[in-house]
Amino acid sequence: MSEIAKTSDEQKQKLKDETQQKILMDQKIKDQDKLVQDLKKKIEVSMKKESQKVTQPTEAGSATAETREGRRGGRAPPVTGEEQCVRRSTKESRGRAPPAAGEDRCARARPEESRGERHLLQERSGALERDLRRAEEERHLLQERSGALEEALRRAEEERHLLQERSGALEKTTKAEEERHLLERMNSLLEEKLVKKERKWYRKLLCC
Repeated sequence: MSEIAKTSDEQKQKLKDETQQKILMDQKIKDQDKLVQDLKKKIEVSMKKESQKVTQPTEAGSATAETREGRRGGRAPPVTGEEQCVRRSTKESRGRAPPAAGEDRCARARPEESRGERHLLQERSGALERDLRRAEEERHLLQERSGALEEALRRAEEERHLLQERSGALEKTTKAEEERHLLERMNSLLEEKLVKKERKWYRKLLCC
């Protein structure tokens, strides 16, 4: 009986430990899910920036038209470095002197810079995608471990239930044995009383 109680206590402790491990594993999975979502948002932002860099030359080309409309409306919008380069190229097309070497470099600076920034954004996006892939693989492994823990927890609960049933059956058996022992004792006492009465009755019979 003490061995069954000891085994039951060990099973309860095992169940408690596995339940705690399951709670920790669920928290790890939640943290990993958050990491995956954060990486996806970063990739989305990076791709948006890359898309803006790709469309930047077209926006720069339309700057002269916007400037002319501003002059017509009496407005004086700020002139950026790109607009200055565009204005120089516009003046050249009207028959003025060809640009100097410095102006030619100015005309090429923005596209070169845009290509460099776009390349850096692509590299960063690729690194984020690799981090995302690794995070999703780790999350998948955590989910597999969580499933294994759930299975172990279920088995531990079943074993504990079986031990409780076995303990209850042993208790019933022990109680039945105690009752049988008590009945045997009472039967023995009754037999002793009966023997004494028989002897007493027999002595009386002899005396008569």
